[in-house]
Amino acid sequence: MDTLGIVVRRHAYARGRSRHRSAFHLQHHRIQHSFRYWGEEGSFIYYWNGYYYYFGSINPCCSATSTYRIVYGRSTSPTGPFLDRGGQDLAQNGGTILLSTHSNIVGPGGESVFTDTGANGTEALPTLVYHYYDGNNNGTPTLGINRLYFTSDGWPYIQ
Repeated sequence: MDTLGIVVRRHAYARGRSRHRSAFHLQHHRIQHSFRYWGEEGSFIYYWNGYYYYFGSINPCCSATSTYRIVYGRSTSPTGPFLDRGGQDLAQNGGTILLSTHSNIVGPGGESVFTDTGANGTEALPTLVYHYYDGNNNGTPTLGINRLYFTSDGWPYIQ
């Protein structure tokens, strides 16, 4: 019987192209997650400086009054366990809030993180991309982009 969780799959890709079918490898691991009444979705794992960061969206989504928000935890393994800043396992309802409703930004979530190379193409700038509802524009769905920074002990935050 299958258990609840997030499925992690590692694909063997070279330079963005899939290898020949017979040489294709797939590893599969299920990350347990907690039961949250309103669910958890849009998970994304990002590696940075020795840690794997799990980002997920929790609470009800998709309205101009949404309480959707982005939480995270980190691990030294891509399959967890992922702990929040207080040491609580995300599989036990943990999760440090990275971004939630503030000002005109309502219900941020559906996040991804990528490493931007900056204007000169040589920098490594972690960047958070997400959607939100614009409280100053009748709740219009809007794309948000913020630089992701890290504390000296490796915890992400945005300014």
